[in-house]
Amino acid sequence: MKEKGYTIADLARKTDINYFQLTEFFQGRVSLSLDQLKSISIILNIPEIVPQATSYICHIEHYLEDLGIDEQSIPNIIGYIYSKFDV
Repeated sequence: MKEKGYTIADLARKTDINYFQLTEFFQGRVSLSLDQLKSISIILNIPEIVPQATSYICHIEHYLEDLGIDEQSIPNIIGYIYSKFDV
């Protein structure tokens, strides 16, 4: 944000995310949704958010296996996750 010269108010206007929610987020008090993070990444030109998130898919697969999720359900769950990341 500093590199772009944006304030939290600027970011709130450009992303349609509530100013107070952004303030709380930057103070580490609340989380933002994936869509909100994507909006911020687009405005700030940070392309790494989605690739970093999808790099965890193999960890998620192993975690689901450890939970005892059946092999037919895992691809459906992973497909759902991918659909949320638009990859």
